[in-house]
Amino acid sequence: MAYSRRIVLSYWPIWLTHLTQGLHTTMPYVLSVYMVRGFLGEDADEEAVGYRVGILGAAFCLAQTFTSLPLGLLSDRIGRKPVIVLGNISCAVGVVLFGLSRSLSQALFTRLAMGATNGIIGAEKAYIGDNMGREDQAEAMSLISLTWGVGSLVGPLLGGALSGLIFESQPFLLPCLAASGISILSVISTILCLEEASVGAPSSKASATAAHADDETAPLKGVTHGSD
Repeated sequence: MAYSRRIVLSYWPIWLTHLTQGLHTTMPYVLSVYMVRGFLGEDADEEAVGYRVGILGAAFCLAQTFTSLPLGLLSDRIGRKPVIVLGNISCAVGVVLFGLSRSLSQALFTRLAMGATNGIIGAEKAYIGDNMGREDQAEAMSLISLTWGVGSLVGPLLGGALSGLIFESQPFLLPCLAASGISILSVISTILCLEEASVGAPSSKASATAAHADDETAPLKGVTHGSD
């Protein structure tokens, strides 16, 4: 499928934001095993390590489950951009705190807090509905899926490639700083490059598309009425 250059370039902060969502979801899957083993000690039972790694890995998405609807409703009131910016800022800050965690409880709290402020996928998709005509929405939703997949791929690669390179006392900080940098770029691009349409109202482009469709069907309606 060839994506429209106009859609890719006009809404690139949305695609970057969604990429970071996938990245922040999956990168800790690589780091958590070694973090938890470090927290519990080298002699820790592997079953105990695996159990805690599972909890730490699920915390982000678990918290999102409970806040996605409230954040979506909030975006109806204050706009999509503020909610999306909130999610990006929480990722930029939270992932650094995660990399600096000295205990399992700190790491778990950080992941829960990040997830609780990151149930923004609904706001992203609502933004698409608010700002794009119907003919563009299918392509936009496809890009949402694509960027999530890319982020989910980049996350583990980033975590594995950058861990332990520097900051010997904090071996997981470097990949977290890199992920934070991408989220900061998402914050800046969303604020500066993403326009906010009226919440719940289709964009002028969507309205123009609907009007054009009415114009095309008008002659058919006239023929129908004439035949009656």
